[in-house]
Amino acid sequence: MAEDSAHERRAWGLDLGAGKPRALTPPGVAGTTLSGDGRFLSARAADGDWTLYSTETTETHKVVGVLPGEEPTQWTADGKLLYVRSADELRPGESAITTRVYRLDPRTGRRELWKEIPPINPSGGGAIGTIFFSADGKACVYTRHRYSSELFLVEGLK
Repeated sequence: MAEDSAHERRAWGLDLGAGKPRALTPPGVAGTTLSGDGRFLSARAADGDWTLYSTETTETHKVVGVLPGEEPTQWTADGKLLYVRSADELRPGESAITTRVYRLDPRTGRRELWKEIPPINPSGGGAIGTIFFSADGKACVYTRHRYSSELFLVEGLK
């Protein structure tokens, strides 16, 4: 991601042999992730829709199946599926928010629940932050935001 001459954010590609960058997306995109095979970027277009941008041509496709509040975080290594993080929500019967990750075919919208990541300490509050998956999908690392506070009772102040 970088700004163009009009100071608008967009994704750029660089052919290492040619050495000159070229714009891969129109201005105003955000949340860019490169597919494992390097052929596509997924990014949030200026209108808020998730879109696939080819790194080789000017081809674009709207990502099918991303629900409101969700965001693609990474591609599978083969470049066929997106890992999509659900909006964190507390479901009936849960005592703490669990982050759900789906594998989504961005062309058909077919999705499957792939992983559920519960908080390590539900009483500590907080949420799961950035998530990264290994190329084979067998391991992940993530940040965890923890919120804590203290309540003091003070008596006799005048």
